[in-house]
Amino acid sequence: MIFRFIRVIIIIFSLATFLLSVFALVGSYKAEGWLTGTYLIDFHLTQVDLPQLLSVVGHKRDNVPLPFEAAELFQNHRRNPGFVQDSSNVDESQSANNFKAVGIANAKEAAVTQSVIAAATGTGTTSTQATGGPQSGPNGQANGFYSTVSEVIQDIADNLHYRDLGLADVYSLSFFGYCRGYRVGNSSSTNDVFDNSKVNFTWCSPPKTGYKFDPLTVIKDEITNMINGDVQGAPDGTVPQLSTQVKSELKVLVNNLDDATLHLPSGVQEYLPTVNNLTVASMAMLFVVAVLGFISIIIQVLAMCLSPDDCCASFLNFMGQCFMFVFTLVTAGLITGTYLTVRDKVNAVTSEWGMRAFISINLYAFIWSAAVAALLVVIFSALGSCCGLFGTHRRMYTRVAPFAAAAVPYYGKRTTI
Repeated sequence: MIFRFIRVIIIIFSLATFLLSVFALVGSYKAEGWLTGTYLIDFHLTQVDLPQLLSVVGHKRDNVPLPFEAAELFQNHRRNPGFVQDSSNVDESQSANNFKAVGIANAKEAAVTQSVIAAATGTGTTSTQATGGPQSGPNGQANGFYSTVSEVIQDIADNLHYRDLGLADVYSLSFFGYCRGYRVGNSSSTNDVFDNSKVNFTWCSPPKTGYKFDPLTVIKDEITNMINGDVQGAPDGTVPQLSTQVKSELKVLVNNLDDATLHLPSGVQEYLPTVNNLTVASMAMLFVVAVLGFISIIIQVLAMCLSPDDCCASFLNFMGQCFMFVFTLVTAGLITGTYLTVRDKVNAVTSEWGMRAFISINLYAFIWSAAVAALLVVIFSALGSCCGLFGTHRRMYTRVAPFAAAAVPYYGKRTTI
């Protein structure tokens, strides 16, 4: 009965390979507590430096007139002049930095209105767009309104908080999309801010097979949701109330944000297409591992019941198990190497950018455990085949004809009566 014991072991490890690969594959598929802890990598933005993220130098469409923005601002500003913030919904540690200089005093409404009309009609001193810059400063502003896209982007980078752009504290990436998370706790120390164990993921993007992460698209979607007041999965007290003026600036940012304006850490932008391609390939191979693991389970169960004495079938089964191990090992190596590289590139500039990246313990534990289980399947299968434990154990006999005595001639005297 030892052959049955070996087959049971192979079934157990095949089942482990199948389940572990599935758990790694479906991690963060949707916003469920038992799923969101499994992801490829996450990024903490709790200390992000917007002037580093939004590059004015790279912007190439600096003086594009947008008169409709000015007209819309004029209408909305008459209904809602100024910026209103509910201080009860903002952490004390953020109040000094969150929403600096983003309002216009009611006393300046007449001057602002005149500036907006001038920008919209192309008359006066401003012949390009007027977007509602909150401060008076460099040349190019008219009565507190910026006249170039670069000035708008610079003002947003200098004076707004990342939550003003609709961004969450943490973003995690998976095979099917991304999830938004918020830090749990109010500690302002650097170690606690980047504590990966204190994150609550509240929303995940609709799952998409072969998902490729595009930070530009994600940020533009987040800003658009912020403008529309539809921030996905945001807990109470985490979404600031923006004035019409700031919303108008954000619209200009969305319309003009491109790869040149969005400045990612050195090496990440160039490495991103490779990361996406390797991720899609790893997802496909992980799916193959799950299928091969399931097939291995079925074959071993049938073999316990039927125990076919077929050399060709046994060889094909063993080859399938070898492929399962190779695919699991290659997938684990690709994913680990890819996202360790991304993590190291981001964490190398944490002091400058205020971002930090972490990889998921769950996902990498799942996938490397699946590789070990697949290896054990191959070892026990080879052991059983080499030792002849998987035969039918039917004794083979050679049919032998019964012994027949040869006729012996009689040479004695014949007696007659």
